[in-house]
Parts: sequence; C-alpha cells; structure tokens
Amino acid sequence: MAQWLPIQLPALPPVGILAYLSSKSLVDLGSYGKYEKIADQELLIQEGAIQTRLYILVEGSLQISGMSSGQEIVFCKIEPGECLGEVCLFEEGTASATVRSIGESILWSLDIHELIKYLSEHLGGGGALLMGIARCLSHRLRSANQQLSDSHHDEVKINFSNKTTPLRANAPQIERSFLEKLSLKLKRVEEPKKQISKDIKL
Repeated sequence: MAQWLPIQLPALPPVGILAYLSSKSLVDLGSYGKYEKIADQELLIQEGAIQTRLYILVEGSLQISGMSSGQEIVFCKIEPGECLGEVCLFEEGTASATVRSIGESILWSLDIHELIKYLSEHLGGGGALLMGIARCLSHRLRSANQQLSDSHHDEVKINFSNKTTPLRANAPQIERSFLEKLSLKLKRVEEPKKQISKDIKL
C-alpha cells in the first residue's frame, strides 16, 4: 500500500513540467503537495478508476500499461521528472491506463485545490508551472498526431462535426478512448451553434 511521507524527501527535480521553476519555486511547490513511496510492482493508478491528481515521479521508474482485446499491453516506462494525470487535474475523469512501480519509487502529487492555492499565493512560480504543463500537453498531442499520421494500418473514420479524422482500426484502447471522447465534446459544442443558426433564419 502507498505510504504518504510526512516530510519533503527528496526535492522536486527541475525537469519536465518543472523546468521553468526556480530552485525557490520548487521548494515552495513541494510544500503544497504530498510525497508518496510505493513498493516494487505496487499499483498506483488503475485503468478506468477516477483520477484527480497530478503525479510527478521523483525517484524510481513506473510502467504504463492498458487493456486491448482482453490483453494487457505495456505502453511505456516513466522516468524521474516525468508527470502523469495532468489532464485529470483540470477535469476529473477516469484513468486511461494502469500505472505500476518498477522497483521502489517516490512520487509527488497534488490535486486541483492544492494547485489553485499555490497559484494564488505564488504567481511567478504558478505561471512557470502552467507553462510547463501546457508544453507537456502540446508535446503529447503532437506525438499522438504523428503516430496516427505514420500509421499504415486500416483506418476507421470518426466524425468531428463536418470533418472526419482517421483512427487506426487496431489502435490501443487508450488512443481510441481519447479520440472518441474528444469527438463527443466537439459535437456538444457544435449542436448549440446549429440551433442558434436555425433560430436566426426563423
């Protein structure tokens, strides 16, 4: 079982989404979240479970996996300085993958309430943190788009309003789930616009 550490051990690494923060800002930020130690092969996040925290790996290594066609597939490994859960931090949702520790690991995390408090009390560090998160999300979106573009598999079309976007028929569940949710959100945004247009014509 995960063990919450009562003191800051060790300091947050100035890499990844934290690369823009000064040494002082890293110390300040560390006091707003929680440190957690997990044992080898211990489950940190379960695919499909509600996820509300941003995690940053401080020491150790994590394995990211997901279910596809009834089988667990390992997607990648997370190294110190990398983050998890940055999307669910801003909008509560279910985890799209399972995360386990490879060896003993130490993580730092915070939820949206802790983030808001930090942002309100440390404008400079808060701006640097948000910039780091934005760059992380942009990089991951570009990587996902590149993988789809490079794919030579059969394609399935997903409707995005009046547009279609190709999706690999055998894409991992994590990829399909993300695009399907995005498609539904875009449709919800488009529907009120269509209704307004009809009202004006009448």
